[in-house]
Amino acid sequence: KKRDRIIKAMKKRYFRKMEKFGLELPKTVKRALEIDQETGTKYWQEAIRKEVGTVLPALEVLERGDSPPVGSTLIDFTIVFDIKMDFTRKARICARGDQTDPPSSITYASVVTRESVRLGFLLAALNGLKALSADVAG
Repeated sequence: KKRDRIIKAMKKRYFRKMEKFGLELPKTVKRALEIDQETGTKYWQEAIRKEVGTVLPALEVLERGDSPPVGSTLIDFTIVFDIKMDFTRKARICARGDQTDPPSSITYASVVTRESVRLGFLLAALNGLKALSADVAG
């Protein structure tokens, strides 16, 4: 019951955001391609192509009617669109995690806090060490 309330609130918030930086944010691939056609650009098409090229190698695409491999669950995908600060368009393919019950041991993704990063920089500075950083995409 609580889960349903949270999902309902998130859906309401998702559909309320219709534009960013004065530009329309599409909610579907069809609308994204329509915006490109109306404006004479290919920004959304290129964003979708880039994301599909990144994600597709990790997926096993089944033909309609094929059954998923043993031990697998067939779930839907959704595409979320965004406009970045430099006005580039971003498309993100997201798996519908609400359609499966994965083991809790493999679903936790930790996020480093700002305080932890600052503490790391402080320790590096005090010990005369160089600090390196990296961003893992995907």
